[in-house]
Amino acid sequence: MEDDLEKVLLHILLPSAPVDKKSTAVQYLLEMTGTDDGCCFIKEKGKLLEAVLKLLFDDNAAVRENARKCTLNLTANEKVVLSLLGLESVMKEVTVQLLQQCLDPQQKDNMVFCILNNMTREPDGAVFVASIVLETPSVGLPCFVNLLCILHTNKAKTLCVASMLLMNLTQVPNVRHKLMTAPSYLLLHLLPIISFSSALGSCRGIVGTVKNCCFEYDFHEWLLSEAVDLLPRLLMPLAGPDEFDEDDMERLPPDLQYLPDTKQREADPEMRGILIQAVHKLCSTKTGRLKIKEKNTYVILRELHKWETSEENVESILKVIDILISDEPQEGMENLHSVQVPPHLERSFLQDDKNWEAK
Repeated sequence: MEDDLEKVLLHILLPSAPVDKKSTAVQYLLEMTGTDDGCCFIKEKGKLLEAVLKLLFDDNAAVRENARKCTLNLTANEKVVLSLLGLESVMKEVTVQLLQQCLDPQQKDNMVFCILNNMTREPDGAVFVASIVLETPSVGLPCFVNLLCILHTNKAKTLCVASMLLMNLTQVPNVRHKLMTAPSYLLLHLLPIISFSSALGSCRGIVGTVKNCCFEYDFHEWLLSEAVDLLPRLLMPLAGPDEFDEDDMERLPPDLQYLPDTKQREADPEMRGILIQAVHKLCSTKTGRLKIKEKNTYVILRELHKWETSEENVESILKVIDILISDEPQEGMENLHSVQVPPHLERSFLQDDKNWEAK
């Protein structure tokens, strides 16, 4: 019965099939994707997946829209995404076409971005799409950075969903390296967006991209150098109209000194959390930690801690403050990300966690 249904659907899902028949078939599949069983059925039929993908760019607007809705629903399921990645040749062609559409500044169909965001949410999909972006100049990272700059300048509503795609791709180390290396130093083009946005929610993917780049420990010195000046960009949204004594004020980066009484902190707790995590990650290396201490980051975080309403963020702030006020680790343990915890201590910590949970 299922095989018969597949044959019927495949016959009328051909790009050359009459529009009314294609439209009916795609609508039927769209309704199927509303249930787990329906998604499972389509997933197990590789040819059906291929047929839907080939209609993403159909000449008929109604067929094209329903094919995209169907694909959006399917890619929300990670198991379906893995099946799609198995259709390597077809998926590569489709992904290039999706990326090309995304790179059109006039693109207003958020579904195109959302399909790619679904595909790249998990590491396997991110690696697949990133390999295409890195190997195909026409849809490469410089094109994406340029797009985000244009969308920000135009205050386009698609900025948020477009930036989330770049953030997903920066799960891949090669993408992070490409953003931070010569000759283009692409990340430098994105940083002003953080600096000049009064509310970061519309560009949350760019904030996430910057945080992901902080996972590249070898780049900490560059990120905190005068050429990039990342620290004040991370701290500015976390700073309020606080008054400090003269000594504390002079030790702050110039941009953070004598802020006006009207200065407000970033309103979105998720965005504040990402910024705090980025600072925390920069504290993982001795180079980063010393620079962050030197710039008196402690006083900004101290005042933020008094103001912060999110319990999760309060915990994150305290972790960073603890690092900043502690003595430097002993020789050989300066880089916190590479410190090996002795097995007996690790077992002790795990037991402590269990005891705490039991209380």
